[in-house]
Amino acid sequence: MIGTEHVHHLDDGRVVRVSLPDGYDPDGPPLPLVLCNDPQWTYGTTRDVCLNLSMARQMPKAVVAGVGWDAPTVRDVVRRRASAYTPTPGEFPPRSVPAGDPPKAGGATDHLAWIRDAVLPMLERGYRVDPADRTVVGHSFSALFGLFGLVTAPDTFHRYLLASPSVWWNDRVILDIISERLPSHADVAAKVFMSVGADEEDTLPFPTVTNARAAHDLLAAHRPASLDLGPLVVFEGEDHYSTIPAAIGRGLRTLFAQP
Repeated sequence: MIGTEHVHHLDDGRVVRVSLPDGYDPDGPPLPLVLCNDPQWTYGTTRDVCLNLSMARQMPKAVVAGVGWDAPTVRDVVRRRASAYTPTPGEFPPRSVPAGDPPKAGGATDHLAWIRDAVLPMLERGYRVDPADRTVVGHSFSALFGLFGLVTAPDTFHRYLLASPSVWWNDRVILDIISERLPSHADVAAKVFMSVGADEEDTLPFPTVTNARAAHDLLAAHRPASLDLGPLVVFEGEDHYSTIPAAIGRGLRTLFAQP
C-alpha cells in the first residue's frame, strides 16, 4: 500500500483507521480530510480513488479516515451500523439486519455527536488536516446518516458523498426531517453529490431510485443558495452493491472538481 496507515481503537469497540498519503508532511500545509462511514466497504476504495485522483491532479492529496467498529464478524458490524446510522426508532424489515435479536434503532444523533466531539478533534490534533475542508462518504444506511447530518448539523462537513441512501427508513421519515430542518439553516456552505444504481429500483424491497429522487428533489426545493447540490446521478447497470466503487469514483471527482 502506498502511504501509511494508523489505527486508533476508541471507546465502545469503535475504531478509526487513518491513511496518510505518500509524502505526507506532519509539519506541512494541512490537507483535506475524507471521512468514510461504513468503512468495511468504503474506506479501501476511497483511499485508492484519492490516490489516483491526486496523481491525476483532479483532487489534492488527502488524509482518509475510516470510522467503524472493531467487530469480529460481518453480522456484528451490520448490527452496529444499523443502530448508529438510523435517525429515528423504527422496525427493521427482513434483509436489512441479521435475523434474530434486532438492534435498537435511532442512534444517529448520538453517533453524529460522537463524530463531531471526539473523532474530528482527535484527527485534527493528531494529523495535518484542514478543519475547513472535510468530506464525508456514506452508502445505504450511512448515506442516510450523511443526509441526516447535512440537514441537522451541516457545518460538520463541507462535501457530502451520499450513495444510495436508505430513504425508505421508517416510512421515509428523512423526507420530513429535510422539510423541517433544512429551511432553518440560512447558510449551508456545502457541496453534495448523491447517486443511486439504476438496478436498485426493482431488485430491493424498496424503490430506491424513486426514493433517492424524492430526497434530492426536497433538498433542491429547500436548499439555501449557498448549498451546492449537483444532479442526482443514476448509474446504469449497477445495483445496490456494485454501485459503491462507481459512486465513490464519480463522487470524489465531482466534489473536488474546480469551478
